[in-house]
Amino acid sequence: MIYTPCQKGFVYETPRSIDLGRLVVECGLYPMWEWNPEKREYDYSFRPQTMRPVSEYLKLQGRFGHLHAEHIANLQKFANQQWQMMGVQLPEALVKAADPKNQVNMAAAAEAEAVAQTL
Repeated sequence: MIYTPCQKGFVYETPRSIDLGRLVVECGLYPMWEWNPEKREYDYSFRPQTMRPVSEYLKLQGRFGHLHAEHIANLQKFANQQWQMMGVQLPEALVKAADPKNQVNMAAAAEAEAVAQTL
């Protein structure tokens, strides 16, 4: 299975394709693994050099502009579960990022909320 960013669907700057592919792994949203046919099990021994919060991946793409802090925190919780499934010790920053109080709305969500307050 291969992760391939789609510039038109993801709404991002084309030169950032490699960055997005790297970030999705570093954020824990797309774990890297190998299937070991002899042992009939997955090998999750790959570890990225850097573990990043999900928000770093999301903010580069227009398709996520509508997300509120709660959505981002839920995605971080999912990514944290992925890391834990692979046996990775979570840094405190990623644990904290799973709390909506430690997240901010994406730009479009913040703008929509401001408009809603005026109605």
